[in-house]
Amino acid sequence: MTISIPIQIWVFDVDILPVSVTINVLVQVTVVLVILKENWNWRKLLTTAAAVSVMAWLVEYLGKTTGFPFASYT
Repeated sequence: MTISIPIQIWVFDVDILPVSVTINVLVQVTVVLVILKENWNWRKLLTTAAAVSVMAWLVEYLGKTTGFPFASYT
């Protein structure tokens, strides 16, 4: 799906980008969770998903407030 983003921008203009990226991320998360569920129990799956979500949010918050590690957003 991610490979289709340039085509989506070409057809629908740049305004489609936030919706397209959101859908792509949700599809990727769903696919990963379905694959992991095949080998992990619910507790391990939900614990890992929660931990990854919290860590991702913390890195995003750190980056937005301090500019570390990827430089300032402005």
